[in-house]
Amino acid sequence: MVCFLRVYKKSISTTLVGLLLLMSGCTSAPETANGHLAVKNLALSWRQQLFVQAGLELGLSDATITALESGVPITISVDLRLGRRYSGWARELRTQSFHWRIRYLPLSEHYALENPITNATETYPRLRTLLTALRVPIWYTTQVESHEISDSHYQMQVRTRLNRLQLPPPLRLPAMFSSEWRLSDRWHTLLIPIPDIDQQLTP
Repeated sequence: MVCFLRVYKKSISTTLVGLLLLMSGCTSAPETANGHLAVKNLALSWRQQLFVQAGLELGLSDATITALESGVPITISVDLRLGRRYSGWARELRTQSFHWRIRYLPLSEHYALENPITNATETYPRLRTLLTALRVPIWYTTQVESHEISDSHYQMQVRTRLNRLQLPPPLRLPAMFSSEWRLSDRWHTLLIPIPDIDQQLTP
């Protein structure tokens, strides 16, 4: 496949041109280029509020790795959606999101991970070490109080996705049409147990 790209403005950086080439399909390893993203080890626990446990299995695509090492932060969002179950369907009650941000630090040649649970930034010497840390299950608070769940007809849905709206504006539109940036998991549904007011579980 031959790819052509005309540059009309000298102000376009070499990095941006390279990223656009990657996203337009000019890469040479389609079998490994697209990456993957999935939520793992899901569980629920009550402690006055409802907590959701989840780990993230992330394999970055060629384009996202190139962007990351060129200074573009990558945001991975975890969405939690509370719903009320009816016969054959469910009504969404509310949704909240947690955002993990990955950055490359060129001076130290390390990778930084901004943790939305602790609000701390953790650094790792290698990208694979950071991805291993993401796989460790942690607890997310849902802000769902025990008094809100009156019967067994409630559910919590969980998914994870690469948040393309957090990309720099020049990359958002090309990323919308590239499979290398379409990293997203399906919604996983967990039935919420009726809380036991005498039970105090600590996540």
